[in-house]
Amino acid sequence: MKITRTHKNFLPTCFFAIAALTAPPAWAQPVSPFIQDVQERLDQGFMDAQTGEADKAASAFSEIIARPGIPPDMRARALLGRAFCLRSTDPKRALGDYTVLVEMPEIASDTRAFALISRGGVHFRVGDTSKALADYSDAIALAGVSSETRAQAFHDRALAHGSQGGVQNAIEDYSAALALPEVAVEIKASALFNRGVHYESTGVLPKAQDDYSAVLALPEAPVAERARALVNRANCYKKSGDTQKALDDFSTLIASPEMPSSIKVVARLIRGDIAAKRGDIQAALSDFSAVISTSATPEASRAQALVNRGTIYGKTGMSSAAEADFNAVLNMPDAPVQYKAAAFVYRGQHQNLAGNPQKALEDFNAVLALPNAPDAEKANALVNRGITYGWIGEKKLALEDFSAVLDMPGAPDQARAMALVNRGVTYAGTGEPQKAIPDLTALLEISDAPKEYRANAFLSLGIAHEQTGDTQAAFADYTAAIELLDSPAEYKAKALHNRALIFIGKGQIKEAENDLSALIAMPNAPDAVKAQAILNRGIIYEKSGDRKKAQADYAATLTVPGASNPIKTQALKAQNQLKARENPDLLKNALKRLEQAASIARGGDTQKAILEYSAVISLADIPDEVKARAFFGRGRIYDQAGKGREALSDYSAAMELPSIPDEVKAQTLARRRALYQKGGDLKNAIADLTAILGMPGLPPEARASTLGTRGLAFIDAGDTQSAIADFTAASELPGVPEAIRMDARLSRGLALASGGDVRKALDEFTAILAVPGIPERLKSQALFHRSSCYAALANTQKAIDDVTMLVETPGIPTAMKTWALYNRGSIFRGTSDQIKAIADFTAVIETPFVPAVVKSKALIARAACYEKDEEVQKALRDYTAVTAMANAPEEERARAEKAIKGLTALERQERRRASGW
Repeated sequence: MKITRTHKNFLPTCFFAIAALTAPPAWAQPVSPFIQDVQERLDQGFMDAQTGEADKAASAFSEIIARPGIPPDMRARALLGRAFCLRSTDPKRALGDYTVLVEMPEIASDTRAFALISRGGVHFRVGDTSKALADYSDAIALAGVSSETRAQAFHDRALAHGSQGGVQNAIEDYSAALALPEVAVEIKASALFNRGVHYESTGVLPKAQDDYSAVLALPEAPVAERARALVNRANCYKKSGDTQKALDDFSTLIASPEMPSSIKVVARLIRGDIAAKRGDIQAALSDFSAVISTSATPEASRAQALVNRGTIYGKTGMSSAAEADFNAVLNMPDAPVQYKAAAFVYRGQHQNLAGNPQKALEDFNAVLALPNAPDAEKANALVNRGITYGWIGEKKLALEDFSAVLDMPGAPDQARAMALVNRGVTYAGTGEPQKAIPDLTALLEISDAPKEYRANAFLSLGIAHEQTGDTQAAFADYTAAIELLDSPAEYKAKALHNRALIFIGKGQIKEAENDLSALIAMPNAPDAVKAQAILNRGIIYEKSGDRKKAQADYAATLTVPGASNPIKTQALKAQNQLKARENPDLLKNALKRLEQAASIARGGDTQKAILEYSAVISLADIPDEVKARAFFGRGRIYDQAGKGREALSDYSAAMELPSIPDEVKAQTLARRRALYQKGGDLKNAIADLTAILGMPGLPPEARASTLGTRGLAFIDAGDTQSAIADFTAASELPGVPEAIRMDARLSRGLALASGGDVRKALDEFTAILAVPGIPERLKSQALFHRSSCYAALANTQKAIDDVTMLVETPGIPTAMKTWALYNRGSIFRGTSDQIKAIADFTAVIETPFVPAVVKSKALIARAACYEKDEEVQKALRDYTAVTAMANAPEEERARAEKAIKGLTALERQERRRASGW
């Protein structure tokens, strides 16, 4: 942010100086009563003008001007005073007064010059810059003018030149003002500062720094001028790369008690930005947080600080904090549109990183819908939306967005560079190399394009050249990506891999091995690329006869965490084929016995199957894949036989093998999770579900199901917030069947209700019921749970309506129907509608195969209704029925027995009372 100077009028100081200058000295002549009166009225007028009573002062000056016989000097002072008071409210009259004054023959040169400068100021104020320049020039040309007044004329003419883009003329005038002797400190400080601004705008940073330093060296310079000089000098240091000096200046300003708080806010914003770029994250966060928390911070600055802090949070993995900051900006009613737009863009990027492309698209679309959004942010939104479209497979829409950015006249260079590289990469990825090559070449011609764009462009250009059959050009492109200084690891690794393949095609095997080894040795190469390189190097070793190194590479491929399923499958196949060639009988025997064990297990002879699996496990030198399958098979038999400890041991043994196939790993984790959860070990159960979710290539349906299962485990563990997050993620996964998505939303509603957020749960169930064509199963569950929410919120009629709709739905499960009837009966009972309550409880009791828990509750509830109606025998009958139920819950049985005792005692009392006892 640059602090620039607006037109500053020094008229108040100079006005009273001129007024004093034109006043006759007391010793010059005797003062008549008339003159004494005029003098007093002038003094009062000046006093009123100085204290802000401009209208009163203007009236006084007008009265003096209208008096006949007043001396010229007093008339001049009155004209000056009235023009000063009218310059803002009635510039036309002010110009007339200054013109009268300029044309008076009797006034001194300084007074005439001052009138010209003042008239120029009014012309400048009303936008007539050419007349203003003429007046300032006439003032400068007058003979006998004091240095101070001439300096004012040069200063104001410089301001006028600068407003018209005449930077060089402005610099010359500021220099002329500064060269005069006895220049007022205010003019000197302003001239130095403004000349520095012009030097800075034309890139002459050393001279700009010197001028800002000269302002700071003026002991009597105004505090505001010193503050602006510090900020601008710091900006010059920042531009010239001397960030430490810039930080020192900002720190000096912030630490100074005399500096205005508004300037300190600006200084903290820029200092925070410098600290962030230097990697001092804590210092940057401290500055942005200070701006946000300061009550006097303007809304625009607070919005800027929130965007900056949110960006840092996002880059450092603090996703929730980043989203909170962006949301805060978007919720600010008066946040400037550029910061709202930036918040949408950054939040959209955050949504992409979190795996929510649909939400990201909503944010980018919001930017494009914002009225008056800056072109820069629109371009950023378009290019990011294009990238998002590319991720979800909408290549055509992605290309349209990238092209739209390149067609925007106001798109910033970085957005254009992003659009070029991404459009080129997309063309290359869609098999259109002839379109990709011009875009990628154009990107490389941008000298200051970020290194990651250049590296990506070289890599993609190589791919495009290979697609056109130009292997030589592709080789040169990959080499350029590899040798690019500070090339990001992702692009360097891919370029090494692709160049290695070209070496292989040319028969230069040693060179290919060297490239692959260099890639493998990179500490930060992407796992997927590294796994492919290890596998390919293994193939090279095997073809050259070094089977030991080949086997080591195949095994190493399987241990790379981010290796894709196809790569792992290929490595396992190569490993098994190599082992088979080395010891064909061992592998053949192991696979045969594994199949036999599975067949025996299917036939029901579990003991024999366990022995066969154990035999396979005990074989030496068999591949991990075979051993993992044997552990899993034996563990499953133990599991089905209820031997949880033995099953857990086998599942865990399978998981400890480094080369377990992904499908076996997923099944093993799923079964082990079920055992953990059954045994109450929720921590390990959740860990296994998390491991499944971390597996690459997990299909969307399986991912949604696993998220739902983990969400339920979180609920059992009392972690409602994590459960809600899992159900939300499952409901928003692209490519998931609608039924599974609705199941996740239903579970989220239950989690919200269990966490006490009944209103949000109610909204969730209502949203599910609004989806057309949902299965009856989901509809009935949503109705059931919504009725419970309505009941909890004391909206009994809506709760009753939902239950009524539910029980009238054909085919709903008995348990749900009877629970719904029980709930409705409880609502009726709570509203003292005993007849309807008894009817619902009776319907529950008489339903065949009703669950014991709900039947016992219905019997006790009906008995309570009878008891209230004083039908004691009916109540005793229902309570007794509960005690007679073999499978009634102990809690309900105890309640019934207690009620029976109470009623029996009451009945005895009634009999005694009736018989006269």
